Amino acid sequence: MDDLFKGLLQFKIRDYDQYFYHSDTPEFSVAWTAGLYKAYQLLVLSAMTFTTTIQYLLLALLALFTLFNIYSLTTGKKKRKLAAANYQQTLRSLEQKAYELMQQKKLKFDVKQGYINDLNEGILLTFDTKHRMVGIVLKDAEYLFSYEEFVSCKQTYETLENKKISNISVEIETKDSIISLLFGSKAWKPNSYLGKFLLSDSKELCTLLEKYCLVKETSSPLTGQ
Repeated sequence: MDDLFKGLLQFKIRDYDQYFYHSDTPEFSVAWTAGLYKAYQLLVLSAMTFTTTIQYLLLALLALFTLFNIYSLTTGKKKRKLAAANYQQTLRSLEQKAYELMQQKKLKFDVKQGYINDLNEGILLTFDTKHRMVGIVLKDAEYLFSYEEFVSCKQTYETLENKKISNISVEIETKDSIISLLFGSKAWKPNSYLGKFLLSDSKELCTLLEKYCLVKETSSPLTGQ
């Protein structure tokens, strides 16, 4: 009797389980789920495609950036070497003229400082600290005056409407004349590399003249004694 009851109970449980399994969701719900799954697959595929495209674009940009850097370094290095060579050649030419001037005037320029303007023209400032003389040598001009003849030196430039500066010059006043030295003939941004360079050089020239020419005769700017 117990075996019969157990068998009947097991049959009912199996029958109930089968009924429960086959009556879970309606057909429209299954279709909706399948549609969502397909949409999800398309979304994932689109995302993967978009990500791959972005990766290719980034790789292309990185390659272009690398090539640009290589080109800039190579070209920039060549330009710097060429500029340095031109600078040295220009100053050597002026130093030769300064040497000839020394021979003529029986001087000895023991302090020299060279500059170059934006026209690639050199300016050589020289000092004979023993005889207290200043020599300024240009491509087509030479100036010679004593420390005592020096009056003042000032940096000048024009500010344009676009806030750039032009005509960067140095005006040296002596007891007999005014000497004008051009550093920047073109328009430059004051904060640009070349703009700062020209402003700094022209200011330095005045600083050196004041340092040597306005010092007392019994003291030396080199030793401070």
